[in-house]
Amino acid sequence: MWWAQDVSYFAGKDQDDFARWALRQTEMNVCDTHVSVGTQTTPTESLAVNFDRRRTLQACCDKVLAAMGPYHREGVYQRALQIALEAGGHEDKVQCEVPISFTFQGREVGTGRIDLLWGNIVVEIKVSDNGSVLSKDKGQLRKYLRVRPGTTGMLVVFHATGCTVVSVAGVER
Repeated sequence: MWWAQDVSYFAGKDQDDFARWALRQTEMNVCDTHVSVGTQTTPTESLAVNFDRRRTLQACCDKVLAAMGPYHREGVYQRALQIALEAGGHEDKVQCEVPISFTFQGREVGTGRIDLLWGNIVVEIKVSDNGSVLSKDKGQLRKYLRVRPGTTGMLVVFHATGCTVVSVAGVER
């Protein structure tokens, strides 16, 4: 494809930069209706929805942090974020502490809990002193995405000077 050169520029860069680029290409009708993000092929329409959802989630996180302040435990931010998303009038259901199970050869081998499930978006919440996003946190979110196919992941990191929302692409099984 002729635009593959442009896409390679985004390798290892912020997924939101790529989403903005893909949306611009689609608006100009110079891009296929599907673009590749990591190992997944994602319709550009869902990129637009996920970009809007990320902005909405960031706005809610900013409201929560402004009202609550820094240095709370994850559970406090989790519940406050649930309230903020529900108050925002979004039609998607918001659930906290959603149980999941891990299986091997058809048998359950462990359980876990998703911090927040907002429609088809798995939200993992972390608290950090310096706001750094760790690869182990992204890995934890990818683990949840493997168990719940068809979901998108967003990692929220609350820290002393603000909050960061990062889109995390799932990995195929």
